[in-house]
Amino acid sequence: MKNTIARGFSKPSFGSRFIGVFLLALAGCSADVETIGRGDVLDDGEIGVVESALGNGNGKGKGNGNGNSNKPQIGDGSVLAIIPTPPGWPEGLVIVGDRLYVSGPATFGTAGLPPSKVLVFDVKTGAPKGSITIQGEQTEFEHALSCITADADGRLYVLSTQLGVVRLTRSGNGWVQDIYSPLPPDLPMCTPDSTGPCSPTPFDGPPLVNDLTFDRDGNLYITDSFQATIFRVPRGGGPATIWFQSPELAGIPFYIGLNGLAFSRDQKQVYVTVTAPAQNPAVGRLYAIRRVASPSSQDLTLVHEFQPGDEPDGIAVGVTGDLYVALTASNAVSVIGRNGNEIRRLTGPNGSPIPYDGPASIVFDGKGSILVTNHAPLTNNTDNFAILKQYVGDRGFPFPRPRRL
Repeated sequence: MKNTIARGFSKPSFGSRFIGVFLLALAGCSADVETIGRGDVLDDGEIGVVESALGNGNGKGKGNGNGNSNKPQIGDGSVLAIIPTPPGWPEGLVIVGDRLYVSGPATFGTAGLPPSKVLVFDVKTGAPKGSITIQGEQTEFEHALSCITADADGRLYVLSTQLGVVRLTRSGNGWVQDIYSPLPPDLPMCTPDSTGPCSPTPFDGPPLVNDLTFDRDGNLYITDSFQATIFRVPRGGGPATIWFQSPELAGIPFYIGLNGLAFSRDQKQVYVTVTAPAQNPAVGRLYAIRRVASPSSQDLTLVHEFQPGDEPDGIAVGVTGDLYVALTASNAVSVIGRNGNEIRRLTGPNGSPIPYDGPASIVFDGKGSILVTNHAPLTNNTDNFAILKQYVGDRGFPFPRPRRL
């Protein structure tokens, strides 16, 4: 979740807490809302076709994005899909079958605007195939969606800054919505006198859910950018509990700290990015945490420090074991090898009429390319809201998705 907007915001559950912030993030809203029951069917209306000279990415840079060449080169790319506004500010994306689901908006300034949405596209052509409107948001307050994932049964799990983990289940021509896990608790800042759960951060911030992923056992892990905490939701859903915390994962006050999340290929480690670490905000970091029942500080390992000003975000894991990390401020994707060194930096994409503008999240298309949400948090250029495709010569590691949750 990323957006650089300086403004204050209030929330129904914050009482007198009013936070003025300058964020490279969407700050979450903690609100008491009614959830939608499993029997409520939501509309799955069609997205209007966005009239643009770019079309759906099948013009310049068609297919693999390298013009007339039939063989793509590393770095070649194209525009797969244009993101309309609203919702704009695309954040998460996940592929299920022949569909690409994109969540948003991940931004401030949404109070009084329409509800958040998950947009649906054809994963091959980028053609719009519908949208899913999130129910139950208090739209008079800030409301947004960050990242999204899926299970093996095709159900979607999307992070809402008001509602927590929203589960979407296909039902005929619509979708059924329920709350898989409520918003994580608002932890007090740790002090020398703390005796209960607290946040190991240099400021007292609300929960800001950002990224999520399942392990092979069906547990769901969630990063909280303001509370330096990874929460875990048990298989089947329910309240999230603290899995791991560390001051190393904290950011500076009301700026993004803990951010992207991914498992290693053997699922023995959890990789996370810290966008603007409290210790040195200019130098983002990539960490690995041993996946054990209750990890300690000894289970945290620094894997890589990025170049000053990169601001690392989402992570994707290649079948090679290389990590692909979106660099929001540098408008690039860093490829980190298994030795922890950067082996390649992807810019462009070459041949795309839209360049990287605040890349946020990454998935593999299974054919050698990555798909990246162009979030544009620094420029706020609505013309750059898009899903970009770039050939990398790697495929995503086939992590198993849990069934029958």
